[in-house]
Amino acid sequence: MKIDSQIERLLDESQNAHRCAVTTDVNLRRKLRRRCESGELTMPYPQLFARKETWDALNPREKKRHVILALAMVRPDWIFCAQSAACLYGIEQSYQIHDNPMIHIASTHESGIYRARRSDAVMHRVYTPNPQYNVINGAKVTTLPCTIYQCALVLPFEQILPLADSAVRSGMALDDLRQFPVHSATEALAIGNVLEYTDPRSENGGETLARSRFIERGLMIPQLQKEFPNPQNPEYPFRVDFIWILPDGRMIVAEYDGMTKYGNDRKTIANRVHREKLRDEALRQHGVTAIIHFDYEDLLNPNELIAKLVAAGVPYRR
Repeated sequence: MKIDSQIERLLDESQNAHRCAVTTDVNLRRKLRRRCESGELTMPYPQLFARKETWDALNPREKKRHVILALAMVRPDWIFCAQSAACLYGIEQSYQIHDNPMIHIASTHESGIYRARRSDAVMHRVYTPNPQYNVINGAKVTTLPCTIYQCALVLPFEQILPLADSAVRSGMALDDLRQFPVHSATEALAIGNVLEYTDPRSENGGETLARSRFIERGLMIPQLQKEFPNPQNPEYPFRVDFIWILPDGRMIVAEYDGMTKYGNDRKTIANRVHREKLRDEALRQHGVTAIIHFDYEDLLNPNELIAKLVAAGVPYRR
């Protein structure tokens, strides 16, 4: 088979497997590097290749996944851990976690960061005594509790909480985090926050991010997914994302509307606004005193949202 045909077959197979192309054939690697120089291919990690057009269309998590699955073929002895292991688990996570070139490998000896000489690639060996692992798509990854524990030690609260919520929703026992050691007050606080605030009732990463904002800003912790009767359709009660029930009887609701709140079609917008209005009126008939709608953009700059909630009567924690 001609070299060019071999290259196309290699690229097709890797693309279909959602990983970068990798080969031990010196001649093929030389040809692949030449295609990188011409701009047809890209080399996101040393000796790993992908079609540039395909690569550029991937989100940060997909890119990291492509690299990890290719590295697993080259180094089947590696156990991916921390954020790299999280990448392969089917749990919700922020793209920000993977918007960097770092790969995390479990090490039974020591921790350390190693940078490639001629690329942006970075390897972080994370000290992991007696690592237990699962195999996902051919790659060894630390168990889900170990993965969440390691992520909790390094990620900001707004990024670890969606991981933890989703992990518990998928079946992980939160108490499994208690088996891992903490070596400082900072680590104890990080793990303690995960144990205290993780709540699988948040149905998606956006709702969890919102909750992290409320917690970080010191607001009273809301109840989640409270249901109200729906007289028009009793089998489908109204369920609100967040509700604060105050001692004086007031009920304040906050609803997360996601990134695509209305879309662009005028008819769709009108229908959505009408349904939202009817739902809000029904909730008020059940005694809800204030309803605040917000979307993902509000969570990126939450000052205004927090101000609205406080103005509506949501108290700060004491």
